[in-house]
Amino acid sequence: MNQKDIVHFYYSFHSHQVLQNMYLYLNYNRIQPYNRYQYYSYRFYNDRQMCALGRQYRAHVPVMMDTDRMRASALVLLGTHDFAAFAASGSVAKTTVRTVHALRIDRRGPEVTLWILGNGFLYNMVRIIAGTLQEIGTGKRSGDAFQQALSRKDRLLLGQTAPAQGLTLEAVFYEGEEERLLEFFTQDEIKGR
Repeated sequence: MNQKDIVHFYYSFHSHQVLQNMYLYLNYNRIQPYNRYQYYSYRFYNDRQMCALGRQYRAHVPVMMDTDRMRASALVLLGTHDFAAFAASGSVAKTTVRTVHALRIDRRGPEVTLWILGNGFLYNMVRIIAGTLQEIGTGKRSGDAFQQALSRKDRLLLGQTAPAQGLTLEAVFYEGEEERLLEFFTQDEIKGR
């Protein structure tokens, strides 16, 4: 991103704080090591009617989702794989090999949450995983969709890209912050996420 892009970004959002954060982000990431962990969540609201509170932070799924089926199919994503099928068009990644360290799917009432920790994610990768899990959970797609997509590297074997409003970047951890990572997960469990 060049200086012109940063200025355009600033004027698009009319916020001095956004410009400062973007500048700090660009300078900080130049000196950071490549080993990092990103922790994302994706939230679905799984009920016939969407709740008005927090609807901008959750994707609505009116058909009941089978979370046990979703968990069973998502297990193949753990570990290091070539996630070429999980990259949206427009991805400029040098390599599509990524490692998913942890993945969890929870249901609390009508809210279904996908938690995923990895060393990096391709463009829209988490949303593609969430969209595929949604289709697996509602029975629109077979439970072996992830396995087939990983082996054939074919994007058409996966579900639609889930809407952006359900996605949240929870935290980023850099090499040497393993203790902070463990503290974060311990607090996460205490909060009941």
